[in-house]
Amino acid sequence: MLTLSLGLSSRAAAQESVFGYQLALTQSASTVVTDDQALLGLQFQEVDQPTVSQLQGLQLNTGVNANLTLDVLTRSLEHGFLIGAGFNQTVPTLTPEGAVQNAISGLNGTASYLARLQRARWGLAFGGSYTVASNGRLRTAADGGAAGQGGQAGFPANTLPGSDFGPFVVNGITHGVNARTQLQLIRTRWDLDVEANYAFTSNGIFTLAPGGLGGQAAGQTALGTFLPLTTHNISPRVGHRLRIGRDHLVFTNLSAGFVLPARATPQELPNPDDPNTPFLIVPIQPVGPSILNQADAGYLYEIGDNHRIGVGIGATFNLRRPLVQVNNVFIDTAGNERNELVFAPSETVGYAADTFIYSAQATYFILIRALELGVNLSAGIAQPRLWQFPIGQGNGEIFETPAAANIEPIFTLALNRRFEPLDATLSVTRNVAVGGLGASAIVTENANLVLGYQIPFSRRPDAMTLNLAAGLTAARIRGAGREFLPDLPAAGGNAALLLAALTDNNNVGAVASAGVTLLESGPFRVDSTLMYSFAYNDLNPRGVEAVALVQESITTHNVILTLLGSFGRGALQNPDGERGELDAFSRNPSTGSPLTSARLRNAGMNLEGTSGSAPGRAPEERRDSREAYRRMLETEQAEAAQATRSAEAGASTGIPGLVDTGEELDRPEL
Repeated sequence: MLTLSLGLSSRAAAQESVFGYQLALTQSASTVVTDDQALLGLQFQEVDQPTVSQLQGLQLNTGVNANLTLDVLTRSLEHGFLIGAGFNQTVPTLTPEGAVQNAISGLNGTASYLARLQRARWGLAFGGSYTVASNGRLRTAADGGAAGQGGQAGFPANTLPGSDFGPFVVNGITHGVNARTQLQLIRTRWDLDVEANYAFTSNGIFTLAPGGLGGQAAGQTALGTFLPLTTHNISPRVGHRLRIGRDHLVFTNLSAGFVLPARATPQELPNPDDPNTPFLIVPIQPVGPSILNQADAGYLYEIGDNHRIGVGIGATFNLRRPLVQVNNVFIDTAGNERNELVFAPSETVGYAADTFIYSAQATYFILIRALELGVNLSAGIAQPRLWQFPIGQGNGEIFETPAAANIEPIFTLALNRRFEPLDATLSVTRNVAVGGLGASAIVTENANLVLGYQIPFSRRPDAMTLNLAAGLTAARIRGAGREFLPDLPAAGGNAALLLAALTDNNNVGAVASAGVTLLESGPFRVDSTLMYSFAYNDLNPRGVEAVALVQESITTHNVILTLLGSFGRGALQNPDGERGELDAFSRNPSTGSPLTSARLRNAGMNLEGTSGSAPGRAPEERRDSREAYRRMLETEQAEAAQATRSAEAGASTGIPGLVDTGEELDRPEL
């Protein structure tokens, strides 16, 4: 990546403006090895929907990016703007037969705006964005899972250079519009946080990971199957906390997710026997309108600083339109009659109860300062009640009386260390949650580990640093209520089998990377990154004989080498101000905090007024930073040099600490 970035700062009586500009050129080479010669996918999508393919062999990738930021800092609002565009081209070589052979060129662009107003007793933020992308590669998350935000699989609308990692490539055009607002009220004893988000995605690429559509957990390894959809998502949230006395805290959270998929249009295929009566093919659309409501409440007792215990309860209630089976009968291009089973939202039944999950658990947290290690523990029970079959099973039936599944134990163990040069996060969880595409209920067992380590080549503050990172994720998903649900459906269409696998699959993902700054001189630097990722997906872990999957497991290895070069300053080049505490082009010149455009770049929190451990408390900052770490090394080096000079001076004068300057000392006259 060759980057040119310029920054201009102007000051007026009532406002300050900071401008950043970036041009980028990225060159990378990657290789993909997989046993999946034909990526499993849902068939009979609409003709204008994008498709996802798995790269194989060796690929050469070139990208050109241009980004522009503008921060307008007034006495009231902080405004941040980000506009970017990019071009990328992937050239496959040494590819096996049946894999992607042709070069793939893609364009992407984004325009974002965010306004913030943070005061001691209240805060307000609002903004929006528009993204467009045509072709490109999906990314891999830090723990080896499928990366993305809002449940999407990381469609390449990101215009930042070097963001196209992963073995999957998308052919198609997607558009996204997002609007968001946030209001916070902050008092000594209580605080209130209200958010509302709207997202429209045209031809979005969604994974089949667990969770409501548009809200799946990013980073969890998903099935090797992707679903293109056009959707409207509305997601309001309210959070309230009340501090009683000094050590008691009561909290409540309410949220909802409204998913309104665009209705798929049936397609016509020619009928060779009767040209006047074409076959009417219903596209696969295993997602109907749904409403996912969640609520939780709890109590925390603060034993001491960063040491808490508590209890909590939670409930999830989901409504959705039932799915019915549709048989597509047609003649394929080979002249053979085919009968394909697909699912589509019912045209006669509206919203109906789907899942109700309730839970209770005890929690414990402690921060061990000697190790800078945070420990989160929780344990409890949960039980789901179901009114509908999971996606891929049944035919639109609705139970008159909800079926109560088994009571399941749930727990969480999370260890978190964020203190350079070593960052580490380990989590092991067992939970009962809403299943894939926001339907039914599943029992999930997950283990995630993410490590980061920095190795400076010398003790100089500006020394080269080797950045190592590794991640591992493993997940096992089982359908809740299996004791009264039928087994996976018999062979009657690959789409039905894949959808049924949403409630029964195993996944493992891993990633390892090494990055180093090869050259840094003033605003110019050259970086190199090498990354390896691995993914394994088992779609039929129980070995059900009736399931006739094309391929019951998918294994993928991916290696990518990227060369990056950059020149400039500002929020794009230095979003956290780590290369200079007083960098007026990367930080707010008045407060020293990161610029609003940096929040757009990192998709960070809008407001932090309620981020403290309790109402009336400021958020606890990370106890270190890269700049603090460098200053520590610089201080240690200066102290060591001073000690050496003092020792040498003491040796030459015979008096410890007395410096021999070679000049005769003035003596008072007698």
